[in-house]
Amino acid sequence: MLYTPVSIIVGAILVADALHLLKNDGKTDKFNSFTSSVEVVWFIISLVQLFTMELYGLALVIPVLYVSYVIAGFTATFVMMRQFESVEEIQNIQVPDSLLYTSLCFGLIFAGANITLLIFQ
Repeated sequence: MLYTPVSIIVGAILVADALHLLKNDGKTDKFNSFTSSVEVVWFIISLVQLFTMELYGLALVIPVLYVSYVIAGFTATFVMMRQFESVEEIQNIQVPDSLLYTSLCFGLIFAGANITLLIFQ
């Protein structure tokens, strides 16, 4: 099952993305576009994993956790975008530190949970 080892990589990408954004004062760039694409693809894969595999315990919690994280992130982004009146304003967006630290913590927890699952599976 490749879901768990690749999830460790996805967790590391989430951490790298959050650190990159923190370094750039929340300003997005092409690296963040790449990581967002990875997040969306992994969201779809996680949904497929949830609905096609027979999962128990931590193996079930991990994709549920990831899907919940992405839905919460999309919701926060949608709420944040509603405050802008034009596309030009959106291009100058600065991601709040609270979202960046949340993403950083989630990436660490997600990678750690997958490492735990890989070791004790």
